[in-house]
Amino acid sequence: MIDDRILCTDCRELAPNGNCRAAMRRERRDVRRDYGQAELDLPHRCEFFRAKPDAEDQRSGRERYPTMYADYLKRFPEAA
Repeated sequence: MIDDRILCTDCRELAPNGNCRAAMRRERRDVRRDYGQAELDLPHRCEFFRAKPDAEDQRSGRERYPTMYADYLKRFPEAA
């Protein structure tokens, strides 16, 4: 089985201070307002992932994990 998880360090949404910009902008409605730094060394799946410009695979998190994003929209329909 292929491991399709990604690291926050590969994402354009990662701010220099280690915070997730998508969470800070409240695009991620499933995180607390006082969301802290991302877990940089923990591979995971994130529907808000945005590849860095030099990445070979430019698919967004929504494209990589469509089922997960669809589930997110079911829980938070106002995010659509």
